[in-house]
Amino acid sequence: MHRSNLGVGQRVRAELESLPDLPSTIRYIDPYTEQYYSIPSPATNDHWRVHSRGTSEILHLSSFPSSVRDLMRRVLAWCLRKYAPATVGDTCRDLLWFVTCRTEEFVLAPFELRPLDLKHFWHSKVLPALIEDGKRSTGLKRFLFYLCEMDLGYLGPGYLDFVSSFAGPKADLYSSIRSADTFLSASEELTLINYLDDLSASASSTELDPITLRGACVLIAAFQHAMRPLQIARVKTTDVLIRLPNDPVTDGPIVHVRFHREKQANEKDRVAMMRKIRRDWAVLYRQLSAARQAKPLWLIGPDAVDQSFFGLSPGAVSLLIRSLTAELLPCPRNATQLRHTAAQRMADAGASHEELAELLGHNNTRTAILYYRESATQAERVNKALATSTVYSTIVNIHRTRTIDSATLLDRPLDHQIGAVPHGVPIAGIGICELGQSLCTKNPVLSCYGCRKFLPVRDVQVHKEVCDSLYPVVTHFFQASHGEAGSPAYTQLRRTIEAAKQIITEIDGEARSATEQEF
Repeated sequence: MHRSNLGVGQRVRAELESLPDLPSTIRYIDPYTEQYYSIPSPATNDHWRVHSRGTSEILHLSSFPSSVRDLMRRVLAWCLRKYAPATVGDTCRDLLWFVTCRTEEFVLAPFELRPLDLKHFWHSKVLPALIEDGKRSTGLKRFLFYLCEMDLGYLGPGYLDFVSSFAGPKADLYSSIRSADTFLSASEELTLINYLDDLSASASSTELDPITLRGACVLIAAFQHAMRPLQIARVKTTDVLIRLPNDPVTDGPIVHVRFHREKQANEKDRVAMMRKIRRDWAVLYRQLSAARQAKPLWLIGPDAVDQSFFGLSPGAVSLLIRSLTAELLPCPRNATQLRHTAAQRMADAGASHEELAELLGHNNTRTAILYYRESATQAERVNKALATSTVYSTIVNIHRTRTIDSATLLDRPLDHQIGAVPHGVPIAGIGICELGQSLCTKNPVLSCYGCRKFLPVRDVQVHKEVCDSLYPVVTHFFQASHGEAGSPAYTQLRRTIEAAKQIITEIDGEARSATEQEF
C-alpha cells in the first residue's frame, strides 16, 4: 500500500492496520534444545522473553518510541518465524540502537522515500552512522527485507535484490585466520597431545575422575575435529558410538561421534556429520560413557540439552576449554583458536579444499582457501621439518628447564637411560626417562623430546648430533612423499627436531647466563 497524502506516521499506522492481526501467542522452536516456546499476547506485551541456545533474554519493546513500536513488534514477530531465536535478539538490538542513539528517521524513510531515494539515504546517512559506531548492517537490512516481503511503504517483493545490494561497513570476516596469534604454536599442540596421551595411558589401567574425563573429551572434540562449543554441547548419548575391538587387551575401543553442522543459513544444510576419535584417545570416551551410564544425572549442568553426553551448555563448554588450556598452556586458548589450528594443521598436511571444508562443516570452500594462503610453502615446510627456520627454531617451548649432567646420566639405572635406533639411526646418551623405558608406551628418542618425563643431558653437542642424524631421514620422507607433510612419521620427526633445537637454545642460554653472573 503506497499512500502519499497522509503524514508519514499516519501512513505507517494505516498500512499496519491493513495487515492481519498478530496471533494471540507466538510459538517458536529453539534448535539447540529442540523445544517449543511461546510469547503470550505479543500485540500488547512489551517484554518478550526469547529462549536461545539454552539461555533466555528479554526484548524490551517498550524502549522503542511509541511511533514505531507496533512496527518493530511486527518485524520481530516476523524474524521469529524466519530466523533462529538468537538472530531475533541481534535484530532487536540493532534496530533499538539506531532508533534511540541515532534517529527513528531510518525506520520511517521507506514509507516516504522511493527506492532510489532510499538507497541514497542509506549510503549518505545510515552507512556513515554504522561505520562511526562500529555496527553491522544485518539487523537494519532484515527490517528492509520485512518491508519488502509484506509490501509496505515503497518497497515490495521485487525489491529484495535491490535492498540486498545496499553497502554495509567493510569488515574482514577472516582477520582471525590471518593473525598468527590465532593458531597454537607447535609446542602448545605438543603439550595438549602429551596431556591427552598421558591421560589415555592412565585410563587404560585405572578409572579416572569423570570431571577430568569430560574436560579431556571436550578438548579432543575441539582440538582434533574443530567442533564449535554449540556442536559439542548438542552431542547426545546416542551420538557417541563405541565399538570394542576383537582383542580389548591390545587394541583400544573404536569411537565415532555424530554432530550437526551449525551456523547454516538454510536449516536443510544442518546435516549430520560423523567423526572418528583418535584410537589412542578413544579410551577416554569409553570411560566417560561408562560414567554417564553409571550416574546419568551427576554430570548434567544447567541449560544442557536432554540426554546430553557432556552435560554442558555452549557457554559452559567455552569456559571449560579456556580453563583447561589455561592450566596446560602458557596462556588460555578458546574453542575458536583450537578450531582454526585444526584447520591449519590439515591444510599444512596437504588436504584438499573439499576435505578442509568438510572438517569445518562448511558447504563451500571459500573459507578453506584462506588456510591454504596462510599455509607454508613447500620450501617453508622443509625448513619447518629441519627446524632451520628462525621462526620454528624458537617456537617449541619446553615447559621446564630441568637438565642433568653426564655423570648423573651414567649413575641412573640402564632402564632410565634413553637409547634406541629410530629409522636405523643409533642414538644414545641424550638424557634419562623418569618413568623408565620399559614402562613407556611411546617411541624412544623420537617421543622423548618434548615429553614431561624427559630430562635432557646438559651437553649441546649430544643434541646437535641427534638433529644432524635425523636431517637425512626427514629429507628422505619429504622426497618420498612428493612434498606431502601429513605422514605420522614425517610429523613426529619434525617435532623431535624442533624440540631438540629448543633444548639446545635453552642450554646455550643457561650457559651464557651463568657466565654473565660470574663477571
